[in-house]
Amino acid sequence: MSPSLPFPIHKMKKLVIFLLAGFGWGLLVRPVLAQNKVGINIGDRFNEFNQAAEAVKPGGWVVLMACPGDGKKIEELIRTHPEINIIIRGHYPGQKLDRDWALAWTATLGNLKTPHKIYFMPWNEPNQEGSTDYGSPEAVKSYINLLSNFLDEAGLRNRKVMLLSPMMNQSHPNFSSYVNALGKGDFFSQFDGIALSLYDFGQEDCDRPLCSPNPHRNPSKFKQILTEMGVSDKSVFGVESGTAGQNFYWKTAPASTSPLYRFTKAMEGVGVKMFALPAYDLAGEAGHQWNLFSPPDTIDLLKKLAQPSNPAAASTGWSQNFLQSYNLVTCSNGVTAGVDKSYCSGCSGGGSSKPITGPVVINPQNLLVCNDFDLDWRRQGQTTSLLTPSPAVQAASSSEGLKTLTGQLRVERADFPNLSAMENNLFSPCKEFCLISLKSRWY
Repeated sequence: MSPSLPFPIHKMKKLVIFLLAGFGWGLLVRPVLAQNKVGINIGDRFNEFNQAAEAVKPGGWVVLMACPGDGKKIEELIRTHPEINIIIRGHYPGQKLDRDWALAWTATLGNLKTPHKIYFMPWNEPNQEGSTDYGSPEAVKSYINLLSNFLDEAGLRNRKVMLLSPMMNQSHPNFSSYVNALGKGDFFSQFDGIALSLYDFGQEDCDRPLCSPNPHRNPSKFKQILTEMGVSDKSVFGVESGTAGQNFYWKTAPASTSPLYRFTKAMEGVGVKMFALPAYDLAGEAGHQWNLFSPPDTIDLLKKLAQPSNPAAASTGWSQNFLQSYNLVTCSNGVTAGVDKSYCSGCSGGGSSKPITGPVVINPQNLLVCNDFDLDWRRQGQTTSLLTPSPAVQAASSSEGLKTLTGQLRVERADFPNLSAMENNLFSPCKEFCLISLKSRWY
């Protein structure tokens, strides 16, 4: 005798089918991942890419400063960490941004193999007067027009390359007038996102992060900045983000008590597309000795804030006729291309984007080259002798204190003179060939 069932067999069949259908639907539905907006700006230090990628997690952001000649290196970074969103800053300090540069970047981006879209930021802080980044509004509009048209012609815009606006320094006093000169919304509406340097002055203005009432000094008020730019509906990319002014990020190690740590924590609730902390003192303010990874407190915080997600997939095809149309030469690395082979040289990790030929004249501009140095001395009769072994050096006076010495001096200490001070003093006038950007924060 068969055991009795609590419900008819035909009903059970329907129930089983329903359960299986529900189970199958569960397999087909993918969870919607939250946006990952944490990032790190490693500049041209490509060797720090792996560390940065591990910190920001899948869907996080790493900002690179590069030249077209670095195309193959960028391709290798993408192959190693295809889960990371990459923003390329295509403006190396001192580089002239012209038609040939736009052609080289367009062709290089076209050749570059990537499973996801590349975000490209074309000009770094063009409104920063007094720096090597500055460009007149007319020059910026002209270059962007060239680059945008080339990307369209090559079939790259929105399919493989997302073109961000030039990164504006919103804290500079000329921000408003410069934005007006560019044409506000008429200019900025053409971009796939607005790049800003999101530096916060809150802990200077009101003793805590993101509290300043001035939107130029408070990244959390970015919507007011967008409104001023005439593009209130655009997403903001904080390609450089951190603390500035009296609490500039590089003035303090990134420990849990640092202004940068507090800023990073506060940015969790700010609705920007992404924000990237500098991996080092980008303008060399601390001699490139400051490092985001040590101590690891702020890095550990980024890991906690990261919400893994998936980068937007790219279309792999592009119009390779673009290369022939402009007689571009592809370099031996198979990625970089330009009007000639001078564009094959990379600049990640230092170096110029193009070989420098001929003499380079540096005008010290009356700067001190060799710093003052101290000499131990003692009086012996009517002469003053150095305690270090050397021929006798005569002193202008015999009393202790500042002296004018004449004669020959044999240097026996390896740290004399102070060459680091000499380097700093010589660096300032090297505007065309400097490897990093000199900048200051205003407003």
